[in-house]
Amino acid sequence: MTGTGRIVQATLDVPVECAFHKAGAVNGLPTSPVPPVTTIRGMLYNALGRPSLLLQDRYSPGLMEKEDREQEEKRREQFRENIRIGLSKRTGEEKVHTHLLSRHQLQDRRKSDDKRYKKYVANTDTLIQPKFKLFLGGPEEALPPLKNALEDPVRPLSLGRSDDLVDVRDVAMVKVEHVEKQASLSCVVPGGNDDPEMLPVVPETFGSYGAVNGSVKLVSVSGGEVDSYYKTNDGERFVFID
Repeated sequence: MTGTGRIVQATLDVPVECAFHKAGAVNGLPTSPVPPVTTIRGMLYNALGRPSLLLQDRYSPGLMEKEDREQEEKRREQFRENIRIGLSKRTGEEKVHTHLLSRHQLQDRRKSDDKRYKKYVANTDTLIQPKFKLFLGGPEEALPPLKNALEDPVRPLSLGRSDDLVDVRDVAMVKVEHVEKQASLSCVVPGGNDDPEMLPVVPETFGSYGAVNGSVKLVSVSGGEVDSYYKTNDGERFVFID
């Protein structure tokens, strides 16, 4: 997207709490302060009514036909290539609650239910009533379906864990201008400045022939210097992080 164009923007308001737990943590479950790109896409797939690909592997036969799964994987790959995502926090002071939680870690999915998990207790973080501003760019014809889905989702939407309900408000299609100028922004920007985070952008997947690695992107949550940015009619400035 260059020059002028249109995007879909929305406010993501979590009325209770949510968590975006970081993969690979050993002694606890810390949360990212903003939703990963993979989490945003999952919410959008849910809003659009796309079928779930969770557990669609060689150990769970019969849930989805091979041809249907491959078609859905292609649709999602096209979605990742075409739809760009920008994000900014709308909370002021960070509100993180840490508490103890009993966890069940999957050890071997081929074993029976009483032997496949390891039980342990760990510190876990949750974000209390966070708000985020979401910006979606892409081909002109792809934006109205996204706007309609966010205004009237096919399924109830969550952000983070499955029971972390999110209220999607202020959905609008707005004009934006691409400004080729250095600036300091307060939205999430690529690169690690004062508060770097590694956000997942492509999920790890499991198929018939093994695992396919995901990918992450280094961002600065509170903003930073950029060489160019987008500006809406009401003065909102942001960049796409993926």
